Parts: sequence; C-alpha cells; structure tokens
Amino acid sequence: MRATIFGLCLTGSMMATTATAAGYGAAGCGLGSLAFGSKPGFMQVSAATTNGTSYSQTFGITSGTSNCIPGSKAAAFNKQREFVDTNLASLASEMAQGTGETLLAFTQTLGCEVNTAAVEKALQSGHSKIFRESRPDAVVFATHEVLKGSSEASAACKDLI
Repeated sequence: MRATIFGLCLTGSMMATTATAAGYGAAGCGLGSLAFGSKPGFMQVSAATTNGTSYSQTFGITSGTSNCIPGSKAAAFNKQREFVDTNLASLASEMAQGTGETLLAFTQTLGCEVNTAAVEKALQSGHSKIFRESRPDAVVFATHEVLKGSSEASAACKDLI
C-alpha cells in the first residue's frame, strides 16, 4: 500500500505543473478532480484513488467531461505546446510585433484559419499576459485565455480548450 501511494505521489509530482494549469491536480481529470479539486498532498491521493476505482478518467477523456480534455483537443494542445517549446524566443518577439512567419505558424496550430488579423492583434495586445511565464504549457494556456477574451479571435480559432 505504501509503495502504491508513493508511486502515485511521485508520478503526480512530475505532472503537477501542467495539471494545475489545466484546472485539476496531479491526479488528473476525472471524478476525483471534481470531488477533491487541485489541492496538493493527500487530496490528490484521494482524487487518484477515486479516479482509479470509478474509471472516470477514461470516460471523461473520451467524452470531454469531468475536467478532461477530449482526445482531439489534447492532441492539438500537445502540438501547440511542442511548437512553443521549439520556437519560444522567435514567437515572443513576433507576437510583440504582431506579425511574422513564426506567429502565423503558431496561429495555424491553434486552428485559426479565418480573420488572422484579429487573432494577431489579440495576441499582440495580450503579449505580457501570455509570456508572464516561459513554460510552454503556461504560454499555451495563457494564449487560449487571451484569444477567448476576444470574440472575433475566439470565433476564428477552433483548437482552443
């Protein structure tokens, strides 16, 4: 039992940064995240146990419920995060300017196919919020928040979570 709890805590601590930004704790999405939230420590062990015994993560990921991101959105998010990780410096520079090839490529990973001028303008004005942290996952989550704050930009991008 101790080995299981230790394993859950160790695995959870490695995922904590991304998970917390996503709105759930290290135990991940599922019924446990709804019942216990993102509080660290024993609460995450309880959340993981609840998720594991109820099989709610599998259902939540498939259906996009219980704080889970549907598979297609998760794949898009991972692609966006990898893009930011690879192109962070040039993306930050071009986003501050509101134009550039790297910025255009990034908007394509966000699924922004129409009204790219409104998207680029929203990203330029939200630059300081987007790059408050330099971790790729934090940059992507902040980008989604900024774009959702603009009705034009939000409507133009289909791969926001």
